Amino acid sequence: MSKMIGAPTRYRQGKDELKCLGDDLKDYKRIVVITSENLKEMFIPQIEESLHEQEMTVVLFQNECSMSEIERIQHIVEETNGEVIVGVGGGKVLDTTKACGYYAKKPIVVIPTAASTDAPCSSLSVIYHDDHTFDHYLYLPKSPDQVIVDTQVIANAPVRLLRTGIGDAFSTYFEAKACYVSHSENCLHSQVTRSAFAISKACFDIVYSYGLQAVEDCKQHKVTEALENVIEANIYLSGIGFESGGEAVGHGLHNAFTLIPETNSKMHGEKVAFCTLVQLVLENTPKDTLKSYYEFLEALDLPTTLSDLGMKEVDEEALMHVCLEAVKEGSTTLNMPFEVTSKNLLEAIIKADQYGQKWKTSGK
Repeated sequence: MSKMIGAPTRYRQGKDELKCLGDDLKDYKRIVVITSENLKEMFIPQIEESLHEQEMTVVLFQNECSMSEIERIQHIVEETNGEVIVGVGGGKVLDTTKACGYYAKKPIVVIPTAASTDAPCSSLSVIYHDDHTFDHYLYLPKSPDQVIVDTQVIANAPVRLLRTGIGDAFSTYFEAKACYVSHSENCLHSQVTRSAFAISKACFDIVYSYGLQAVEDCKQHKVTEALENVIEANIYLSGIGFESGGEAVGHGLHNAFTLIPETNSKMHGEKVAFCTLVQLVLENTPKDTLKSYYEFLEALDLPTTLSDLGMKEVDEEALMHVCLEAVKEGSTTLNMPFEVTSKNLLEAIIKADQYGQKWKTSGK
C-alpha cells in the first residue's frame, strides 16, 4: 500500500488576517459565505468591508452538519452561481463548507473563528444525523484551497473553545502512533508517512508545553507566542496529524459516545480527551506517565471522568452499548496494534473513570 500525506493548498496564520481577505479572493466575483447566526454580526461586517468589490451571499448554518443541511446550502450556491464557498465559524460550519464545496465542485476557503478543532485543514467532513448522532465520515478528494487563521479572532473567542481544541490535539500523537505501529490505514486510506508521524509528535509536544500558558493568554485576549504556537498545533499540526497519521480509540470511541444523550452537551475535543485516556489505559501506559496526562487535562478543565462527560452514574449497560458501537467493522477503534473488544474496551472505560476520580480527589 502506498503512503500519502494531505494538506491544504495554502495555510496562513497571523494577527488581523481577516483584513487581507479581499486580496485572497480577488479572482472571484460571486462569493458564498457560510456562517452561524451567532457569528453573523461579529464577522460579516468586517468581511463585507474586505470584499467590497465582490458580490457576497451570506448563508446561515442551521445547527448540524447533516446531509439535509449540506443539500440545502448546495442548492443556494447553485442558485446564486457562487464561484467560491467561504466558511466562517467552528468545526461543523467548516465541515459543512467543505462538503458543499465538494458536491458543488467549487473552491473552498475556511476561516476558523476558534482553535477548537483540527477540522479546517482536513479533507474530511464528519456527517451527523439531524438528531446530532454520528452518521458517517465523508472523505473528500482534497483539503481546502485556503485556510486563513486570524489569531486575534481566536484570542477573542471563549477560552473553552481553545481548551477543547487542545483536547482534540492532545489525542493526535497517540492515535497516529497506534496506526503507525499497527500499519493501519490513515484517513487518506494509505499508510502513515514518517512526516505525518513527526507532525503528530510535534503537535503533542507543543500543546503539552504551551497549552496552559496559551489558555491564560487567551483569557486576556492577548496574541502571544504561546497562543500562536497552540493555535498552529490545534488547527494545522493536528489537522495534518490526524488525517495523515490516522485515528484510533480516541475518535472511534468518541463517535460511539454520541449515542449517550447526556454527553451531547460536551464539545468534540472534550469527549476526545477522555476517550484518549481510555486508549492510554488500554495500552497499559505506565501509571506515573498516565497520571501526568490526567493532571494536564484536569488543569485545562477537560474531562477525566464519566461524570465530567455528563454521566451522573456509571451505567454499564449503556456503556456496553457504546462499546459495541465502537468496535463495529470500519471503526477507527480497531486501528490499535492489538485486538480491541467490547469487553476490554468497557473495562478500560471503567478503569479510566476510576483513575480520574481517584486523582481528582486525592492527587495520588
